[in-house]
Amino acid sequence: MADCLFCGVDLTGRASREHLIPASLGGWLTTDLVCKECNDYFGHTVDAFADSHLLSAVRREVGLESHRRQEGKFFDPHVGGTRRGRVKDDGTIGIVEPAFWYPDGSGVFIEAETRDKALGIAKTIRERKAAEGRSMSFAEVPPAAPASVRMRMHRAEEPRDMSELFHRETAKIAVEYIALVAAPDVARLPALDPIRQFSRDGTGPDMVISTNNVPDKFWLPQTRRLFLRRLPDGTPDHVEQDQTADKLVPADGSPPDPNVVPHWTSFRHQLSLYRGQRDWFQLVLFEWLVASVPLPSGLPIPWGSADALDCLTGETSARRP
Repeated sequence: MADCLFCGVDLTGRASREHLIPASLGGWLTTDLVCKECNDYFGHTVDAFADSHLLSAVRREVGLESHRRQEGKFFDPHVGGTRRGRVKDDGTIGIVEPAFWYPDGSGVFIEAETRDKALGIAKTIRERKAAEGRSMSFAEVPPAAPASVRMRMHRAEEPRDMSELFHRETAKIAVEYIALVAAPDVARLPALDPIRQFSRDGTGPDMVISTNNVPDKFWLPQTRRLFLRRLPDGTPDHVEQDQTADKLVPADGSPPDPNVVPHWTSFRHQLSLYRGQRDWFQLVLFEWLVASVPLPSGLPIPWGSADALDCLTGETSARRP
């Protein structure tokens, strides 16, 4: 029986089916050359980058389950303005603030999962105001669907290690892809040990080069969400982002002008091995996230190999020289 690609343990009775690109991102290529311990380790550490704000939203856009609840703002016709909410897996809005006080202090709007819960909140507010010597009365209004949803993603909210995790994930996939298209023994060559070590525990030099082609604002048409990314200097703030969203998205929730806000409509994964001035493994996620790993020269690899997946249609392709 072979040894694990990462820790070298004998795989007899310990082999585990491992996805090259995480299954949570739609990964379709797998390998049995990773032990269960390493597979579990990668799943609980390195694969966490798939739960970033950006990738959680893209996963929903292509119909993949996401465990992160996206928080954003939606227009509520009852209050004539925007309120905070969380988007559930089915695309509906879950209310974050059931009691919304009007900015001018003239009243409060209450929305809850059930009528009894709403009445309970109203009773609590009425009792508190009575203790202050004030009276309040409530009236029921029919429900209305939100007119639009404006989701926000701030770069500052992403953990600092997300970029490192993406790089380590790329290094992991590089080793597994070489084993898939060349041979397991090639992937186990000592020349690849620095890449293997970096993917496994994050030590050693980070040799991965990544390119983030995601614009600072974009529109996801299937889930009808606008994303505004906070810049490295911390701007714009929440108020400025709300004002920007109001300008970009029409009040009726129709899509923004694609000439002003790019529409993210192509979602393609690709893994490839190619030669230039150096030898490279390249990973492309959802068309816009790109990372490359420089490989040692002289490896017996079928250069020009590539595998791709269209995340919307499920169509796959493979190229071998």
